[in-house]
Amino acid sequence: MFRIYLPKRELQRLYKKEGLTTYQIAKRYGCCQGTIWNRLKEYGIKTRFPWNGTALTKAKLQHWYVLKKLSTWEIEKRYGYPRGTVHRKLKEFDILLRTSSEAHIRFPRKDFDGSIQDKAYLLGFTRGDLRIRRLGDTIHADCGSTKKTQVELIKELFIGYGHVWIGRPTREKKVQIEANLNLSFSFLLGKEIPKWVYNQQTFFAFFAGFSDAEGSIFIPADGRAVYSLGNYNRQILSDIRESLLRNGIICSNLHESKIKDRIEKDGYGHKQNYWMFQINRKESLLRLFDFLEPYVRHRDKKIAIQDAIANIVFRNVKYGYLRMNAPALL
Repeated sequence: MFRIYLPKRELQRLYKKEGLTTYQIAKRYGCCQGTIWNRLKEYGIKTRFPWNGTALTKAKLQHWYVLKKLSTWEIEKRYGYPRGTVHRKLKEFDILLRTSSEAHIRFPRKDFDGSIQDKAYLLGFTRGDLRIRRLGDTIHADCGSTKKTQVELIKELFIGYGHVWIGRPTREKKVQIEANLNLSFSFLLGKEIPKWVYNQQTFFAFFAGFSDAEGSIFIPADGRAVYSLGNYNRQILSDIRESLLRNGIICSNLHESKIKDRIEKDGYGHKQNYWMFQINRKESLLRLFDFLEPYVRHRDKKIAIQDAIANIVFRNVKYGYLRMNAPALL
């Protein structure tokens, strides 16, 4: 077995005179921390903090472990107290130990503190574009996207609440993004949509979230602006469509695209058929955008809404207010 060359005099200088921790010395010599502890014992060098740990006070542990949320490993690394002593003292001082999942939380997290509309928006957006799971004491949200603005939006939504990790683009230019949140985000779990989101106060915030994830606003070759919404979940689309109709927004019928078992060129396969509906009447589009604009957060969708409105204004000026009740709607 390889044995590092670390003379007693050198170890005394590093440990006693310079005040380095056993972790820092081990890192410098490329060995494990246990090796340094063994050398201290072998050379008869008195450690700074004896096993009884009398210098390790309750106040220190409350500050490091409770307030700063350092792990026992980090306390040993930074301050030189053996992890076993730290753990024993936590019990002795009746300081509540973190669970195994809590102990692995490295970055600070904040409780959800948004409005009911913010909550509805997140429910809509995550149902459309993210996978949400509970991993111990963590609500984990993740998604892969080839759209830079989509990745940026996900980061903006969660960066204030927890750690957001963004991977490197794959060969297909797909970027993985993941967010780790605390349990105050448990409302995002489950497949069912809570009935309250369809209330007048929250529906369009929910719909804006779902639309930012799955909606599309564009001007096709015929020059007439269109809003399109698609998803694999027929029930969600049906409920959204019914709510839009109740708000005076005329939609097409639901259309089923039979793509189950189809494999696309990028290798992506479809496990079920896809459902969609469109809105293309000028009056309904303007009414839709009026409701949506306060809640839409996707940068591209905001631009697309303005382009669609400009398209409708242009058509009204050129061709007249066809299929519109009154010019005042503009």
